Amino acid sequence: MSYDLFFRLRNSDSRFAIPEFRKYFEARPRYEIKELQAWYSNGDSGVYFQFQYSDEGIDSETKSGADALILPVTFNLNYFRPHPFALEAEPEVAAFVREFDLTVNDPQMSGMGDGEYTTEGFFRGWNAGNAFALGAVVSAQPAQNLPALPSSRIEAVWRWNFGCARRQAEVGNTVFVPRIFLFDYGGEARTGVAWADGIPILLPKVDTLLVSRVKLAPKRWFRSQKDVVVMAWSDLEQIVGRFRMISAELECYELFYDATPLDIAQVVRSKIPPTEMPKVVGFDRVLDRELLEQVL
Repeated sequence: MSYDLFFRLRNSDSRFAIPEFRKYFEARPRYEIKELQAWYSNGDSGVYFQFQYSDEGIDSETKSGADALILPVTFNLNYFRPHPFALEAEPEVAAFVREFDLTVNDPQMSGMGDGEYTTEGFFRGWNAGNAFALGAVVSAQPAQNLPALPSSRIEAVWRWNFGCARRQAEVGNTVFVPRIFLFDYGGEARTGVAWADGIPILLPKVDTLLVSRVKLAPKRWFRSQKDVVVMAWSDLEQIVGRFRMISAELECYELFYDATPLDIAQVVRSKIPPTEMPKVVGFDRVLDRELLEQVL
C-alpha cells in the first residue's frame, strides 16, 4: 500500500520527456537512476521513496489535446512508515512541482484531488492513508508486536540522523558523530549508538550504547581480546553530566578530550559482553506510538 501522486503540465507549450526526467534527478543528491526510476535513498536517515517514469513510449511532446498535459510520472511513498518519511519526501515533491510548473492529481482519500499542489494537502493525504494502512495491517494480524516510539522521539531521531553529515563537518574528524540506531526489544523500540573504545564523541542521549573494545578490552593471557559490550545510558549519566550539554534535535554531550578519561575507561572495561546482542530494526519499521494506539 502506498501514497501515489500524479502530475500534469500547466502549460501545453512546456516540454517534458525522458531526457528531462533523467537530467533533473541525476543533478539532485541521494537519487539513483535505474532505467526509468529515480530512487531516493538516504543512508543516514533511513528514508526512501521513488519517482517513476512509467510510459517509455509516449512523451508529452507526442501527445495532443488534454492528454499532452498528463505526465507519465508517478511519485510513490510507502505506507506503514513513521511520519518522518513524509517530512523528508515532501520537499522533494514540492521541488519537482516547482521546477516543471506542475499541478497534481491526488486520488487518495483526504488528498488534494485534481489541482494545485500544497504542502498541507500532501501531509493530509499521506497521513490519512498511512493511518488507514496501519489499521488494516493491525486488523489482519492483531497479535503481532510492532515496535513503536512516541512521534516526537521518532522525529528527533530522524532530524539527528538527517543532520549527521553536516554536524560531522562542523566538529571535524577528531570527534565522532554517531548515527542513532533503533533496536527491537520484544516489540519495544529503543534508541542506541555505536561507540568505539571511548573515543571523543558528540553523544546524543539514547537508551543503549554498543561499545566495541580494542584498547579498553580486558586482557586474557596478557593479550587484549576484541569484543563488544552493551551499556545503558544510566551507566554514563553521572559521568557525562560534567561535559558540556548542547541542545540539538536531541540532548547531546560534547565528550571532547585528548585521552579517554579514567572514569569512562573504567566503566567500559567493567562491562561483560552479552550472550545476545540487541536486534537492530530499520527506521522504516518503527511506528508512531500515538497512531498505533489509535488503531489498536
